[in-house]
Amino acid sequence: MDERKECRHYPFTLVSVQEEGRPENTGTLLDITRHGVAVRGLDAYIDDVRTLVVHAKKLFGLAPIRLDAVCRWVRTDQAEQVKDSGYEIVRISSADASELGELIRLLTFAGNEPEGEIDRTCPSGPNDDQR
Repeated sequence: MDERKECRHYPFTLVSVQEEGRPENTGTLLDITRHGVAVRGLDAYIDDVRTLVVHAKKLFGLAPIRLDAVCRWVRTDQAEQVKDSGYEIVRISSADASELGELIRLLTFAGNEPEGEIDRTCPSGPNDDQR
C-alpha cells in the first residue's frame, strides 16, 4: 500500500518531461501530484537535483511548467531497458504551481493505479490534499 499523503494523478495521454538545457534527456510523465512527478525515460540518479520542464501546451495550451526537483528513486525496467524515476518538487514559481494545478485538473484521473479502479476517496481538485 502506498503511504503517500496525497493521491497520485495519472495522465490519460502522453505528456513530455525534459531536463532543462538537455533536450536529449526527455521522458514521459507517469504520475503527478502538487509535490512530485514520476517520469519514464529520463537519465536519472538518486539525489540529483534537476530543473524539469513539463510540456502540455500542445494538448491544452498550458505554458511549459518549470520545476526544480530532487530524484528520490530510480527503477530500471529490464525488459524495456528504460528508467522510471520519481522526483520531489523542491522549488516551483507560483505561476508554474498554478499551471501544475491546472494540468492535474485537466489531464488526469486520480487513483491508486492506472489499470485499476479509480479511488473515489482521492481529492477531486489539485488543491485538495489528502492528509
